[in-house]
Order: sequence, then structure tokens, then C-alpha cells
Amino acid sequence: MIDLVRKIHDGYGTSSLAGIKFIEQFRGEIKKYNAKELFAFLMENCSCKFTSELLLSSEDLLNNLSSDDWISILECSNRAANPLDENNDGFFTDIYFLVKYLRLDFFDYLLASDKVSSNDKKNILSFCKLKSSRLALDELDIEDMDGDYFISYEVIERKRLELLENDVFNEIKFSDIYEHMDELERKYSFR
Repeated sequence: MIDLVRKIHDGYGTSSLAGIKFIEQFRGEIKKYNAKELFAFLMENCSCKFTSELLLSSEDLLNNLSSDDWISILECSNRAANPLDENNDGFFTDIYFLVKYLRLDFFDYLLASDKVSSNDKKNILSFCKLKSSRLALDELDIEDMDGDYFISYEVIERKRLELLENDVFNEIKFSDIYEHMDELERKYSFR
């Protein structure tokens, strides 16, 4: 797995190919790995931007992450990393991707979970507040999800609807994530 990730990481952004076209050359190798294990490895070893773009470029990888996989990753990720350190943002890719691209709210479940340490809960809230301006899907993001550069918006929407079938995930109903994180801090006493 290390060699595959290294090949993808080292070539991404330096090749004449990008997005789906770049990742397509690794499709067979990516399929050899358990999606949850590969995603967890990427979170621990790569940036949030790289890992998110890899998910947006690999429909197979995204579709092979089940609802249970997402929950397991949310609960088991070690977020001891400082969310203020850009070099550690990969540890929060699951949060970033679920909020920004899949537009899902899972915070009440996660913050009430005994499986997540208090420190990780604080770091999740800090990360979301710090990145609040980047957690909204904008028109450029949607334009990139054209099925050519990144997977289509329809694929993202199907995955979102699939995850909504699980009680852990809800549609985002808040308009300002920063304010929502403040409310959650008060609700769960994490200040």
C-alpha cells in the first residue's frame, strides 16, 4: 500500500494528467486494497487536499466506502494531531469530505460517542471552525465534478443519499458551520 500511495502522491500534480485521468492508471492497484484501510492510511500519511482529490477521482474507492466504514473511520481516527498545523490536516479528511462534498451532519453522533476521546472531539470542533470557510461547496467545486475532471455530482449525490439511510448521518441544516461548532461546544461542554 505504501508503494502505491507513494506513486500516486509523487505523480499527482506533476503529470500532464489530473483528476480521474491521472488516477485511472492506478485503478487496478487501488481495487486490490480494502477501501477503508486505504482511506485510513491516506488520512494518516497525506494531506486533506490530496486525499479528498483522490476520493473525488476514484469512483470505485468512494463507492467501496460503506456507511459502516465511514462510521468506523470517524470513531477510530486518532486526531491527536494539532488541527492548527496544516501538515496534520490529513487526519481530518473524513470530516472535511463528509461535510463539504457529501453535505452530511454527523456531529451529534460523534460528539456523544464514547468511542471518541475528548481530545479528538475538541480537535474536530477546532478543525471545523478553522476550516469553516472551506467547508462549503461552491460553484467551482461543482463545476469540477463533471465526470471528466472529478467524478460527477450525481455520483456524489448517490453516495450522499446512501449514507443518509443510516441514522448516524443527517442532512446539513445549519448555514454557518462556525456558529454550529460553537453551539456544539456549548451543548457538549468542550470549551
